Amino acid sequence: LGEYKGIEVAKADEVVNDDDIASALKSEQEKNARLITVEGRPVEKGDNISLDFEGSIDGVPFNGGKGEDYPLVIGSGAFIPGFEDQIIGHNAGEDFNVNITFPENYQMKDLAGKAAVFACKVKEIRKKELPELDDDFAGEISEFETMAEYKEDLKKQLAEAKAKRAATENENAIVDKLIETSTMDIPDPMIDAQVEGLVADYGRRMQSQGISLDQYLQITGMTREDLNNQFKPQALKQIKTRLVLEEVAKAENILTLPNRAVKTLTGHKKENFNDNEIIEVITSDNPSSKLKEIFEKEYQRSFKEIVVEYKRLLLQESNVTQKVDSLIEISSKDEIRFSKREFLQNFKDY
Repeated sequence: LGEYKGIEVAKADEVVNDDDIASALKSEQEKNARLITVEGRPVEKGDNISLDFEGSIDGVPFNGGKGEDYPLVIGSGAFIPGFEDQIIGHNAGEDFNVNITFPENYQMKDLAGKAAVFACKVKEIRKKELPELDDDFAGEISEFETMAEYKEDLKKQLAEAKAKRAATENENAIVDKLIETSTMDIPDPMIDAQVEGLVADYGRRMQSQGISLDQYLQITGMTREDLNNQFKPQALKQIKTRLVLEEVAKAENILTLPNRAVKTLTGHKKENFNDNEIIEVITSDNPSSKLKEIFEKEYQRSFKEIVVEYKRLLLQESNVTQKVDSLIEISSKDEIRFSKREFLQNFKDY
């Protein structure tokens, strides 16, 4: 563990300027935009289209290469490089071919490096129509009658959000410096497990949008290894953050979690249990899953409290004086949602 007292970082900007307000207004316009059908012109970049396509190699259709009424934003990069560019300029109802070559590292090995032809038809072309930034628009999206009133309230909201974001940036900057000055030997299996968790969560988000992880990889031309490598830096950062903050907790005698949680639920300390007994307490159906539910709930609450203590300690010992007014997670996926395996592993880690 490096020296964690007296860490200095540049304080994050908290000032709301005209560009911030303009960007927020643009975002509101986008959220309230209408998609209107376009007639009399071909596809342009930025259009929302409905597309039929079927791919073939040497005249033979291949599995997974067909789609009907597929929603696609031209320029989004959702398809293999070069695919969307060849749709530009074609009209709705027109039949045309798109010629592409699958990447050499394409996850479907039987397609990797091969040239393919996609027979395509644009079923519909639609474009976004943004609402005017006037009093009517302000009245529709807010409680205010004029755009001037809405802008003033928006500025206050942005100031609050930027202050919270600045506090997070200050904290993360301190942790980053602490990581730089600390030495850690992180085994590959620990990194692999963290990556797998991140990829699994990403897959669930894709599934909620109606796309399986395999379909996503096929559409983007990525392999599973590519995706894992993409998440590896984030996984490594999360592990390093957790490790250094745990060491700060030890150095400052911050109460560790398991003794407290187990004692609360069972009246015993952790050292009175071996690993098998702990697993039995957590996973047992009798005395019922209720004990597990209570145990996990207590664990989450305690963990969050420790996160706050860690970060408050780091802020107090640094030259950053921004007060932490709300709980801020270590990172987006150090949120307190564990599978049974992850829960047990984190339990042992403390």
